[in-house]
Amino acid sequence: GLFWSMTLAAGGDEVSPFSKTGLAPATMTFLAQVGGQPAASATLTRLFMAPDIVRTSIREQGLVGTLFQPSGPGLYPGVIILGGSVGGLGEETAALLASHGLVSLALAYFATDGLPEELVNIPLEYFATALAWLQTVDTIRKDRLAVLGRSRGGELALLLGTMFPQIRAVVAYGGSGLVFAGWGQAGVADQSAWSYRGVPLPFLKEFAMDDPAREQATIPVERIAGPVLLVSGQEDHIWPAGQLSTLIMERLKTSHHPYPDQHLSYPGAGHRIQFPYLPTTSPQFRHPIGNELMSLGGNAKDRAFAEADSWARVLRFLTGNF
Repeated sequence: GLFWSMTLAAGGDEVSPFSKTGLAPATMTFLAQVGGQPAASATLTRLFMAPDIVRTSIREQGLVGTLFQPSGPGLYPGVIILGGSVGGLGEETAALLASHGLVSLALAYFATDGLPEELVNIPLEYFATALAWLQTVDTIRKDRLAVLGRSRGGELALLLGTMFPQIRAVVAYGGSGLVFAGWGQAGVADQSAWSYRGVPLPFLKEFAMDDPAREQATIPVERIAGPVLLVSGQEDHIWPAGQLSTLIMERLKTSHHPYPDQHLSYPGAGHRIQFPYLPTTSPQFRHPIGNELMSLGGNAKDRAFAEADSWARVLRFLTGNF
């Protein structure tokens, strides 16, 4: 509680998602007072990347990413990390996963370094290139390759799992088993988020159970050649991730998907569920693309539990024998 319950200082920014950005250690100071006077203090330094992790910037074959590798001998499971509609390149989750024994590739796919500016018609061939490149890394087990995505990245991770059989496990935080419209400076686009072989994928602009276009926009998750782990908050205000994840599980069950699929559904948690032990008291954020102020949903205590509980389960899932 000393970590998740922290709040913004008075007079601070209008909103802060308390997202960890960058890999620098986080230093926190604890101060005990008696009668209003300092009596004792202690400083804690939290590492987000183990000292022996090898970090390599990737700018080849059109890819924009960062590779994190454990330096010890042997072969390790591999995982590609995909962000959501904010775009850019976030390295924090990949660094943490590498510190727990995975070869991790943080992969950007729009809004940075010569990639498309908006989340519109992103070619899925780009990710095929990334998969092929990752399989050339000499520390990776080619039969233990997973993809982890958050939000629109969760939608993308599920989609990639249906298309590329070398992906043997999928983790989707707040994801979707439906393809939705793209996202840009003007908000929701009138085009698909994804394309393949030059053809935009069928999509929905908004979710409705009775939408006749829903079937065409459905991701055939039963084709994924390995287990699926879904993480969602039941009070997600960005989109109905809990309901969307339930539909995925129903499709997997109906199709007799022969793997131990799981859905971790957390009451009181909203859209943002990430690695644990950071402040969770901000219920909104300003989207960097379009500058829209958005409500994440959920409450701080339940989100903190969801992050701690799901992170341990995701680690076991990715380091296990999928």
